[in-house]
Amino acid sequence: MACSSTGALQSLPLLVFEHQPTRNESTTAIGVGGDDQEVIPEMLMFSISEERTCMEATPAMLSPQDNQICFATPQGWIFIIHGASPWETWLWHPITGETIPLPPIKDDHYVPTSCTCLLTHSSVAHPDCAVVLFDVEDPEMWFCRVNGGSRRAWGQHTYDVGEYTLPDPEPEDVSDGDGDSTSTPPTKRVIPTLVAAQGGKLHFIFSESNQYKMGIVQLDFGTPPSPTAELHTLEDVDAAITLPEGMCSGVSWLLDSLGELFRVCVCFREFNPDDIGAVLVFKMDFDHGRCWRMVHDIGDRVFMLARGGNAVSCPAGACNLQGNRIYFMKNFVEDDGDLCIYDLGEQLIEILVVHERDLTLARVKPYWSLVHDMHARGLKSDAYF
Repeated sequence: MACSSTGALQSLPLLVFEHQPTRNESTTAIGVGGDDQEVIPEMLMFSISEERTCMEATPAMLSPQDNQICFATPQGWIFIIHGASPWETWLWHPITGETIPLPPIKDDHYVPTSCTCLLTHSSVAHPDCAVVLFDVEDPEMWFCRVNGGSRRAWGQHTYDVGEYTLPDPEPEDVSDGDGDSTSTPPTKRVIPTLVAAQGGKLHFIFSESNQYKMGIVQLDFGTPPSPTAELHTLEDVDAAITLPEGMCSGVSWLLDSLGELFRVCVCFREFNPDDIGAVLVFKMDFDHGRCWRMVHDIGDRVFMLARGGNAVSCPAGACNLQGNRIYFMKNFVEDDGDLCIYDLGEQLIEILVVHERDLTLARVKPYWSLVHDMHARGLKSDAYF
């Protein structure tokens, strides 16, 4: 089990839990005391190579009184929206402390609090890197280029990847109150869960006519005043996977690693998220068959999965980790401190207790924090906290 420490964590990546401290843990507060005392969240950070934790106060820029809405990205950056007009936005990196101001979002671009957030490139320094938000409930997306100064602007796009109809309720439940029967209206499909950035394009998985397909989103920032988005279906790609016998459900992630597109699926027995039966890794073969190929070796890499579909790849050796492993939180139902470590070659899973605290998470679910483009750097970072 990991031990707590107030010393510096030497190695990335870090698993970050931003949480609301209890009264007796609070070191920073608004006012002097009393029932209306408001505390600033803390960040509990866990280094998977050192297997220990470190506690830090959340920076003042994220203090509760500022009414911030935060979204974690797979690349380790946090996208922040000021929750009131003029809806100022920026990127913040919890490791380096760097901030990148972005244009404010206009009043007619309402962004909900439940979104999946991605960057289109591994490095924010890329001239075409953009922030993309997908609404998890409605087929809406927002996007803005990170670089470009005053020429930047937010774009909004309503997409269409089909719809589905829920099964009709039982006959006794279909009355509208006047004795007339009603049917369930179709629901628009959304694409925020199975989506990953690769080479500046966003790849996503969706179903149509009982078939799983792959689509891409292409952003165009060369059409002022507002950027645009186009969705295309890769008609000759078979995006279906087959679960092992006895596995009835699961949770999937898409991620890019060294220019290759992967899909990871954590499979459950009998629809029970507490009973993990298998962890599968597939690589998209765009050259032969254009379909998913199951793999049992990802080399000197580790895949780290987070809630909300975010996933990232890191070089194992450079991070003092054993390669060919998958890391993910076993918190599909409840927020706990159990970290799953799956050895892809041995097909064995280990549970590491990151913490045993009863944490009240603040703003975002646990996320992975790392410096950008760690594969290109291939180096361990110096002390950060």
